[in-house]
Amino acid sequence: MDSEELALVKIGGSVITNKSKPFSLNHNHLDNLSSALGSFQGRLIIIHGGGSYAHPVAKRYNMTPEPAKIESKGVTLTRLAVLTLHSDVVLSLLKAGIPAYSIQPLCILRENAAEVLNEIISCSLTPVTYGDVVPTTKGCYVISGDTLMRIIATSLRPKRVVFIVDVDGLYDTNPKSGRLLKEVSPAWMPEQSVESGYDVTGGILGKVREAQKIASTGLDVYFVNGLHPERVLKVLRGEETISTVVSGRVRS
Repeated sequence: MDSEELALVKIGGSVITNKSKPFSLNHNHLDNLSSALGSFQGRLIIIHGGGSYAHPVAKRYNMTPEPAKIESKGVTLTRLAVLTLHSDVVLSLLKAGIPAYSIQPLCILRENAAEVLNEIISCSLTPVTYGDVVPTTKGCYVISGDTLMRIIATSLRPKRVVFIVDVDGLYDTNPKSGRLLKEVSPAWMPEQSVESGYDVTGGILGKVREAQKIASTGLDVYFVNGLHPERVLKVLRGEETISTVVSGRVRS
């Protein structure tokens, strides 16, 4: 598969759900975004967050990104929550003409993940996965969609790597009062701020850290506002638009 044709996209849960209201899907935002992605002529791999479906349940059962002994019921309910959202995402993508193929995150963590993804794409299907709860011999832990972005990006080296968020990009301080940054380096450090809602996967700081790890391998990583789907499509096409790029380019 030619990586020149491939784009890796993460749909933030805050774009398609109301994170202040558990199990609240924003159908219009999801469908509009799916429509924009469906207009892209290249190949896609799509990851989505858990939003107001998975995060409240994960919080209730004290799940973290580190392996821990967690009540089995909590693991089941968290997975059920994210799979409920996942079904809606897959159906929306399908309605937009994207041949979505659901793939469990466990497959991404295997040594042959790149081979599996390439096989799916070679069948003209679009792999779609999500943040999840992962069982290990040391206990269960939450793996974020942001971490899955890094794993896939470093393995497949896609042409475009895009984080779709609910603000215009990255800011020097809080998005409500700060200045939008057009470009940042892999060494840039954002100022910490209190985020609304609860995100067991690290919120915007977690996204930035994973994006910087991807950029350090030489790939540009974009942050773009999914509430403006036309911007997402422009980023995928390599056109100028409002966004932030974490630059992977080496400058002399």
